[in-house]
Amino acid sequence: MAGSLNHVVGEDGRFTMDCLDNLGDAHEALEECFAIIHDLAEGDMARISAVCRRRNFPDPFKSEYGEPAKPAMRLS
Repeated sequence: MAGSLNHVVGEDGRFTMDCLDNLGDAHEALEECFAIIHDLAEGDMARISAVCRRRNFPDPFKSEYGEPAKPAMRLS
């Protein structure tokens, strides 16, 4: 895969953008990163939302009404 996680992780294991040649590479690398986050959270969107709020990041699962993701929400 051209835009794999290897495009955003340097040889020293740190985040880098040096190997991203285009938005397609970035998209594929982010898909892999999100898959890892999803697996670490065991698919629980509410856990991911809680971490985003705790770190003052935008909550990607916030509804239009401002409600955080419910514990039962999971990716397929």
